[in-house]
Amino acid sequence: MYRLLFISSGKAYLSSISAYKEYFGKTGEFEIYDSRDAQCPEINECDLAWFFMGLYHEKISVPFIHEYASLSVAPFAKIKDQLKKIIGPQPSLRLFLNQYVKDKMSFNDNIPFLFRDVGVHHSFYNVDSKKEYDFVYCGAMDKSRSTQKLLKYFSTKLKNKTLLVIGSISDELYGKYKRNDNIIFTGRLSYSEVPNEASKAVYGIDYKPDIYPYSYQTSTKILEYCAMGLKIVTTPCKWVDHFEQKNNGNFFRMSFDSPQIDKEALEKFNFKIPDVSCLEWNKYLESIYLRKKIKDIFLAS
Repeated sequence: MYRLLFISSGKAYLSSISAYKEYFGKTGEFEIYDSRDAQCPEINECDLAWFFMGLYHEKISVPFIHEYASLSVAPFAKIKDQLKKIIGPQPSLRLFLNQYVKDKMSFNDNIPFLFRDVGVHHSFYNVDSKKEYDFVYCGAMDKSRSTQKLLKYFSTKLKNKTLLVIGSISDELYGKYKRNDNIIFTGRLSYSEVPNEASKAVYGIDYKPDIYPYSYQTSTKILEYCAMGLKIVTTPCKWVDHFEQKNNGNFFRMSFDSPQIDKEALEKFNFKIPDVSCLEWNKYLESIYLRKKIKDIFLAS
């Protein structure tokens, strides 16, 4: 049995770690550990270390993987990505979200690589929840996403529509909008709780600026909204446009700089929700032969 250790900063949800645990754990060939857990072995006690987002680490004696599931964000985003490239030792395998991320990291060596896009946990499919809210926003609410604009719009211009907000929020934003009856904050939920709560809404909102690197990165929340059968309201974005066209979707657009949702236009809009069943994590990881790639590392070491 191979001992596999996933290593992350612990700051993000990283739903992929849960997916990996399930995917690699189901065959009985791997013993899975997570650095976020209180008890896990030292790196050199494992057979393979799996680092997320190009985290720098000291030299280790076991094979390791670098996964670039995203690019760095401001400030100094491009400088941070270049530092990851320069100071990080060469792994046995690199995983990239997509071709754009690979190109931006611009490694000039012969290290094997694999594209590993975002999947969807099976719990998001076929969720049967009673509708209790009009809209849901699920995900990050850091300053770079200017979520306060969306909250302000619902608190002033769209008071007759409810917004469920799932995720960690600053004390400042919570204090400012907690008294609005139409805005309901859940705080950060465990990943297993998200589908049941988010599916209580009719519309799923994907609200983010059309700037580097968000414009080119897969929107996990849109994939999860699709799996739950929610009608999608989104700000313009290059990735969204590409995904919509490729998968025969039709999403309602709202402005990022000045959020507005025309209620009459929304009700008349011909929503099309793409079928994302092929992106269920286990199906997707099997389709890219990830287990075989990992076994190749052990055979080569």
